[in-house]
Amino acid sequence: MASGSVQRRAVQAVALVVFCGALSFAQRAPAAAPAQSSASSQGVIIYHAGSLNAEFDSLGEAFTKLTGIRVTHRGMGSVEAARRVTVGKEPCDIYASADYMTIDAFMKPVYADYTILFAQSRVVLAYTPASRNAASIADPKSPAFAPPGSVPNAAANWYTYLTQPGVRIGGSDPSADPGGYRALMVLQLAQPFYGIGTLYQDLFRNHVITSQTDRLGVDYDYQFVYEHSARASAGKDPQYRYLRLPVEMDLSSPARAAYYSQAAVTIAGLASTDPSYVMRGSRAIFGLTVLKNAPNREAAIRFLQFMLSPKPGEGVELQAAAGPEPIGPNGPAWASVDDYVKLPVPLAQLVKLRP
Repeated sequence: MASGSVQRRAVQAVALVVFCGALSFAQRAPAAAPAQSSASSQGVIIYHAGSLNAEFDSLGEAFTKLTGIRVTHRGMGSVEAARRVTVGKEPCDIYASADYMTIDAFMKPVYADYTILFAQSRVVLAYTPASRNAASIADPKSPAFAPPGSVPNAAANWYTYLTQPGVRIGGSDPSADPGGYRALMVLQLAQPFYGIGTLYQDLFRNHVITSQTDRLGVDYDYQFVYEHSARASAGKDPQYRYLRLPVEMDLSSPARAAYYSQAAVTIAGLASTDPSYVMRGSRAIFGLTVLKNAPNREAAIRFLQFMLSPKPGEGVELQAAAGPEPIGPNGPAWASVDDYVKLPVPLAQLVKLRP
């Protein structure tokens, strides 16, 4: 079940304060290529967002079959993963986050030199027929739920059903997982979009931090999740449903960058002595990097060459099938100008400058 009310009230307080300030703010405003390793026993260690589990299962299996290099990957909240490989000093070659901004915030310049943006998603609203108000939450004019080709839109007044007494909106810990703080950002962005001055508070009143054993439709009614994760869950569970939200709050549109930036959530620093950090709303873009102290750097770069390859049967095709959508047409990954010049040559050949 959810964590204690003290923790939830603390998260609510910081999120609300930062959000209110953010609303006013928004109104104003290549290294040498490594040698290729021939040691089939060499491994690659990847710490990554839990929402990338299926993708790295698929990529790891195919890469090992092709090269003989084993892949060990560990999925968890992206902020928690950053905490474990920096503060915790756990061995890691590749760090892949559901929010590329965690690399900029927590990994550079001490632990990483560059960020590669490789995938994108949107936030959707998940529920089951057993969820409170489930019969009313979808737009009656939308097509039937039959993903991936047919996904209903949320009802025009979907938010009113989530603010009713007794409704529970489940979410992960914002200080461990971008999915946790992005869910709060969706709630924040609903407020200016619908023009209801207390909407964020009203929605957050029903927000609970869930545990891994809590069940959608039983222990909580709704959850904001990435669409590729929701699609996978629907494929396994015939009771699982999800809805698309207005683009102004689903964190998917490049044209809405300024609007998304109104949202902001304060999360804890990586170490207990670190100051808190404000994560600001942006598109749901996934990022990765090879750590400076990667114990298996050569193998890690080989893995990313495979992962970013547009060749049939290789990385981009496997990404599209198992994980979030590749970020560019035909799969090119992106990097900023400053980061591009720091990329190893084999990776620079597979990455384009961010538009």
